[in-house]
Amino acid sequence: MASGPAETTELIPFEHITLTRGSGYLIDSYIYTRKLTHKDRIVVRCQERKCHAKGYIAGSHAVITHGGHTHPAPDVRAIRFRAQLREAVGEERNVALSVSEVYDQVKSSFMRQAVTVDQMVELEGALPSRANVERAMHRRRSEVKLTSAHTAVAAAARQTGRRSNTPATPSTMQANLSTLIPPPELKSIVRAWLEEDIPSFDYGGYVVGEKQERAVLLGKSQGVLAGVPFFNAIFEELGCTVQWNVSEGSSLEPVCRVATVKGKACHILQGERTALNCIARVSGIATVGSLLTELARQFNWSGRIAGTRKTTPGFRVAEKYGLLVGGVDTHRYDLSSMIMLKDNHIWSAGSITQAVKNAKKVGGFSTKIEVECRSKEHAVEAATAGADVVMLDNFQAEAAHELARDLKQQFPQLLIEASGGITEDTISTYFGPNIDIVSMSRLTQGYAVIDFSLKIQKEGIDPSNPTVAVNS
Repeated sequence: MASGPAETTELIPFEHITLTRGSGYLIDSYIYTRKLTHKDRIVVRCQERKCHAKGYIAGSHAVITHGGHTHPAPDVRAIRFRAQLREAVGEERNVALSVSEVYDQVKSSFMRQAVTVDQMVELEGALPSRANVERAMHRRRSEVKLTSAHTAVAAAARQTGRRSNTPATPSTMQANLSTLIPPPELKSIVRAWLEEDIPSFDYGGYVVGEKQERAVLLGKSQGVLAGVPFFNAIFEELGCTVQWNVSEGSSLEPVCRVATVKGKACHILQGERTALNCIARVSGIATVGSLLTELARQFNWSGRIAGTRKTTPGFRVAEKYGLLVGGVDTHRYDLSSMIMLKDNHIWSAGSITQAVKNAKKVGGFSTKIEVECRSKEHAVEAATAGADVVMLDNFQAEAAHELARDLKQQFPQLLIEASGGITEDTISTYFGPNIDIVSMSRLTQGYAVIDFSLKIQKEGIDPSNPTVAVNS
């Protein structure tokens, strides 16, 4: 097995290289990642966790101070290929291509390095398969879409002469939304989360003991902070205290110190992952919601953007809360919140008219009735039967506007919702005077999370230490 460069003060040329997460340095066929910066040097170490090889970057060369790799050099071709995939899937010229098509395009270009048949076979065997990189490519495309949405909002803000923060903070966030969640329910929710993560012994907690520690919550990607009540409740349940430097609904610019958690070391670590999982997801929802709310504002649309009931089992309260922090509507919370009659209800009841009649018997005057419609005839029947809201399901924007106009002329008090297949790229085409609500399942399905980390503070250690990438 190759040992790599031994301990030496020899100056070695290096190359910057893009990794699956972050970047690194290619030094003598081995990959190193940045550990910290000390004076005018960048201290680096081998990206393999169990390898102790390390050194530093000085100017345009590297010096290996502790060599002797215990593993073979990685195949850099696969790493370069992944980097090209990541770049290509985010390019504007490829936005109309599927992830699979981008993969095939990049692979075809990459394979031109091979001259002979044997070289082609060998190179193809070294590259990751489509299945192995598809998930990362979808994630990258989601990140690019989120950034593009923000760019559009910022551009619109400049055109109207207004200053735009990134992302915009919804005006509704002036109120304290945490009072919406009854304390007993909040306590019950976080207890269930903690019991799921710690069903019996906490071995790591025994290792660190009960000494008092202080940990800093770092915001490591751009977004809107949300989920504060859940984060607080998790650590409160464990006897810790949280002090916030940033208020909920505010914009985060990485890397920033968001909060400080104080308590016993074992208790901080017991709550760490559960709290981070929660706040990352709720902030992700609020970020998308905030961007879309600002987009609607720039188009002077007075309707409501809403989520759906397509939420994560056991996490609905948190996801719906994130929608509110983002300034969008939660839509109905559950089956008891509003009567929504979809195609299955209508087929089983026999007709829209009969379904609405049955619903009115039990819903009474206080519960709204919404009917999902796929045609003008269905929409008119629903409104005539007494539906409060008509959902135009899977209508193209032009068809939705045309039907909404006709319905409003005949039923002025009717609320009209557009839903189905609407994305961040197309939502603005549904903004119009006759459409009251635009709902998107994307708000609680497939959203990009916001990156946070929680690090115990120690003198001389930078809590914002860079990611150590695994071997690609």
